[in-house]
Amino acid sequence: MDKRGSHLSLESALESSGLKRIGDRRDQTGGGGRTYKAWLVSLGLIFTQESTKKLQLTLAGEAILNGESPVKILTNQILKYQFPSAFSLEHSVQVNRRCKIHPFWFLLKLLVDRRIEYLTQEESTKIVIIEAEDESNKCYEKIVLRIIEFRNFGNDCLEQSFAQKCTSSKGKVNFKNPFGHLHDIANTIINWLEYTQLVIREERKLRVLSDRINDVFRIVSTQMH
Repeated sequence: MDKRGSHLSLESALESSGLKRIGDRRDQTGGGGRTYKAWLVSLGLIFTQESTKKLQLTLAGEAILNGESPVKILTNQILKYQFPSAFSLEHSVQVNRRCKIHPFWFLLKLLVDRRIEYLTQEESTKIVIIEAEDESNKCYEKIVLRIIEFRNFGNDCLEQSFAQKCTSSKGKVNFKNPFGHLHDIANTIINWLEYTQLVIREERKLRVLSDRINDVFRIVSTQMH
């Protein structure tokens, strides 16, 4: 398979399964192509072989092309995803190295918590991504209380040092738009979580699908490693 073959074949498989919107393939060498390649790499479906610098399929990517359920495979890849990772530390992503967490597992745990029940992208950006550093009970309970506080008081409840917590891995702060890159990360995380078909985003609120609540409870009852 040539340099782009794995990429395009996976794209076709995910489109046919309804997990990716059908797109224009006239030019896969521009920004859109690079973005989609990064998406596939970060989810562990393709990788660049060091010796040849060519794209190769991972075992998960091969399984999708061999006809196995993309939803099942992507769910497995997404739930295993963690910060820090090679992707999260890239220049264009720059998730702070202090975060040691499985973000999708953590979000699902919040979504089945009766005190929370749903999440908006703003809550995910300003509270969860900035303040959730690990999967300890202490950290989890803090995030629950902070989300409730944010729903009551909005930006007024944000810490005065929030801008410093938005610093990139290179220590830079965009004071005019400190949440900019984190907002993009939150949107991507929510999009990926929707691919599992465990959740749905309606009226800007992410919720667990009513017929998948028991499945999510089983998932979050197991601590990720």
